[in-house]
Amino acid sequence: LKALVASAPSRYIYSDTISQARDFIHDTFENAGLKNLRKQEVKIQGSFLNLLSGKNPQTHNVIGEIQGSEDCWTILGAHYDSIPQSGPAPGVEDNGSGVSALLLSAQKAGQLHANTKPRCSMVFIAFTGEEEGLLGSQHFVQEMVKNGKSSKCQNSDRSQFNQNNFPEECRFLQHNCNGVVIMDEISY
Repeated sequence: LKALVASAPSRYIYSDTISQARDFIHDTFENAGLKNLRKQEVKIQGSFLNLLSGKNPQTHNVIGEIQGSEDCWTILGAHYDSIPQSGPAPGVEDNGSGVSALLLSAQKAGQLHANTKPRCSMVFIAFTGEEEGLLGSQHFVQEMVKNGKSSKCQNSDRSQFNQNNFPEECRFLQHNCNGVVIMDEISY
């Protein structure tokens, strides 16, 4: 968490330093041994803050994978953008805690699967634009659908996280299916 917060004084999407956090996450994924690393551009257009600031930020989701042996996948994600709009926006709580868990999960999975494949592919995503209205995750899902991949499993925030709220087919420990785990403000 300290390294993430120290990587950029602000992770607000209109700041000049959010790219430093993006690169820190990318490098951490790479050092963990994730493959198919990419920075997926997310266009932040038409928001109220764009109009006020006169800026259209160039911001990116950061994605890395561990390829599985079967045609199934699990997504682990957290958003790395933060607020407030001025001054430091270190986002320790929202959502440095979730990104730290994501990075640690990627590192541990990379160690566990350095020489063997997991059954299902593991996709690690650091989303951006979430404080602007879930823009990074929406863009990622749109790309998945466009590429013929989708899931019945949906995002659940911390206030709704309850095994009984998930559709039956999405209860990971009970069934074999594609799934999604999103981490946001996990330190509460």
